[in-house]
Amino acid sequence: MGNKDENICHPNAVRVLFVNNHGFMGGTERMILLLMDGLKDGSRYCPALVAPPGELTSEAIAHGIASDVFPFARICRSNDPRKWMSSINTFYQGICFVGRIIAHRNISVVHSSSLKSAVMAGIAARIQNTPSLFHVHDYLPAGRLRPLLINTAFWLADGIVANSYSVANIVPAKYQYKTTVVYNKVTIQQEVSAGARIRRRKNLGISNKQLLIGYVGRLHPEKGVEVLLNGFSSVARTNSKAKLWIIGDVTDGDLAYRKSLIQMAERLEIENKTTFWGWRKDAQELMQCLDALVVPSWKEPFGLVTVEAMLLGIPVVATATGGTLEIIDDNITGLLFDPGDSRQLAEKCLEVISDPEKANRMIRLAKSEVERKFGAENYIDGVQKVYVSLAGK
Repeated sequence: MGNKDENICHPNAVRVLFVNNHGFMGGTERMILLLMDGLKDGSRYCPALVAPPGELTSEAIAHGIASDVFPFARICRSNDPRKWMSSINTFYQGICFVGRIIAHRNISVVHSSSLKSAVMAGIAARIQNTPSLFHVHDYLPAGRLRPLLINTAFWLADGIVANSYSVANIVPAKYQYKTTVVYNKVTIQQEVSAGARIRRRKNLGISNKQLLIGYVGRLHPEKGVEVLLNGFSSVARTNSKAKLWIIGDVTDGDLAYRKSLIQMAERLEIENKTTFWGWRKDAQELMQCLDALVVPSWKEPFGLVTVEAMLLGIPVVATATGGTLEIIDDNITGLLFDPGDSRQLAEKCLEVISDPEKANRMIRLAKSEVERKFGAENYIDGVQKVYVSLAGK
């Protein structure tokens, strides 16, 4: 069971089983991998993973983490009775599968990072008399069965970790007593020098005098990319040489949504100024070319890319909502605008280049603040304390 090259655990180690129903490497999955790496010492903590086939599982195996594959994608919402019954059967199989791994690996704590996995793994953990943790990284969307599933996930969990106070607020009052806020760990590549940045921009067709605005993340309606496109069209009318980079793509195969964004850029007549990069492993390298990063989400649970940009010395223009308000002090460490207000977004982007002294001051203060709040030690230590409280070790 699991991959061959897995870490060897000390008999007294806290054995943590991570369960996640996505295989792609999004923000949550990056946090899972970082946390598993941080725990992989074999003596005090020992991680293992259950996830569908994909980049997360491949990376975990490459890092020597015990990994088992389960086809979570077969569990889906459908009005077709046959697919509905098939999903229920797969869900039941998943409970049995996770239960066997809990027993086989002598798991101390089960750590779930999504609603689907929290319910499935939570049931399996209850059957095996093993404590479980629901790590909430996002706002949980509504739906016909969602309230029941959400309440079940919180009820099953022995501990709840939220990645911001904004996310913690979605936990019902009766479960707040078992909720802990632990900010995400943020890591970045080495910040490049000013000269290297200029050379990189030049190689990518951007002169040092051009205004380059960027977005990094998932393409999804909740992320507000349409607001950015509208705002950038105003920027482009004021600054004819301005460019927009959109780094990221859809994660659920919704190619129609990606196409709608491209068509919107065409309608706004900014298609020649806008580059859709898709998913890039060198996203941070591309991000370091930007004059401003825009985070236009309607509601942002944490804002991993916001913190990354601030650490890299890139001014951030973001929506004044959700977890972003726990990261940015307006006009001090970044610039905020009202949700959906493309006019304000454009004004803030133009402000970045019109007042370089203010921009440089924000960059310095932002780096200092995020280094203090979002270091690796805070993240690893915070989650470890929850493990210890649940496992009693």
